[in-house]
Amino acid sequence: MKINSTVRDFSGAIRVRGKRKKKFLYASEEPVKVDEIKLLANKLHPGIISLKVTNIKLSSLYSKIIRLEGENIPYFKAGQYLTLSYKINNLNVTRPYSIISSPNDAISDKPFVEICIGYRENSISGKYLFENVKINDEFKVEMGLGDFTYNSIRDSKNIVCIAGGTGITPFLSMARSLKDGILDANITIIHGVSNSKDLVLNDEFKELLSDKIKLVHVLSSNEDNWDGLKGFIDKDIISKYSSNDSTYFICGPKAMYDFVLKELNELKVNKRRIRKEVYQDNYSDVKREKYTLEVVRGIDSTFIDCYSNESLALALEKARIKIHTRCRSGVCGICRVRVLDGEYYIPKDNDLRRQTDKEFGYVHSCSTYPRSNIKIKINI
Repeated sequence: MKINSTVRDFSGAIRVRGKRKKKFLYASEEPVKVDEIKLLANKLHPGIISLKVTNIKLSSLYSKIIRLEGENIPYFKAGQYLTLSYKINNLNVTRPYSIISSPNDAISDKPFVEICIGYRENSISGKYLFENVKINDEFKVEMGLGDFTYNSIRDSKNIVCIAGGTGITPFLSMARSLKDGILDANITIIHGVSNSKDLVLNDEFKELLSDKIKLVHVLSSNEDNWDGLKGFIDKDIISKYSSNDSTYFICGPKAMYDFVLKELNELKVNKRRIRKEVYQDNYSDVKREKYTLEVVRGIDSTFIDCYSNESLALALEKARIKIHTRCRSGVCGICRVRVLDGEYYIPKDNDLRRQTDKEFGYVHSCSTYPRSNIKIKINI
């Protein structure tokens, strides 16, 4: 985008309107038989598609790279995510995963998209996928979601990516996008891990390293054979790999966010220079209280169990009540429901509702936690 001058740019709108009027005046009376704009829109936003697993590769002791192939894979931006929908013991589950492949892979001769799944003992989805996913498994997929992406108008060409654990995944797509010539910038990824066994996607990044793509690991534990940086990603490490105009992208667990944002504040980094992927806290430290969730659909009501440390979306999911989710962190609003009665809690960082929704009692069920018996209304 080129900015010329205030007068010229504003007068441009007037010139465009004049040209449009002439186009309408001399246009053919024959109806348009093929809507090219609609065809393009459907290609870019195909909705839910079916993709098949064609390759599985171990990335670290607790992570695997999954390649998915199929028709109608839409183009996407590096940093975006997709959702996988599948069944676990007849339980319908939908979970988001950052895309790690390049956008160009989606429009290649044999289009594909890749994600990295991590094993987590207390995760319904992560543990199941890690242990059970196999070649030729099919998934329902929505992709090209989220806005954790680079914008050349808004962001500096000097990008510092700060990642914790598997939070490094969206930055692999960014690095691949840079190598493919899609993204014009310099990327330094500072990756914090607890031990060397957690170096997820390390081999994939090694293939990309150059003058424009750098990777720095920071180990928080003591390992005798580790000769890299140790400790936490503090202001000294951040400033060492930053320039005066750096843009910061942050992705990782809540503890890392809290620490890194404090360090950036001490470095007096302007908030407009900070981009962060919204995380979902699992609230494992909250006392588990059992409540009753009344789900109203039309004139029918269903009563199910819900818990103080589990979101309303998870309660609905476990009760096999269909609820459409995407981000699972309160951003997109696709899982929006209305609270008719009862108390609930929404973490401040995950409360991204519109003001009118707040006034009329609508919540994003994926980021809302019960604090009493609660009654909600959802679409049939």
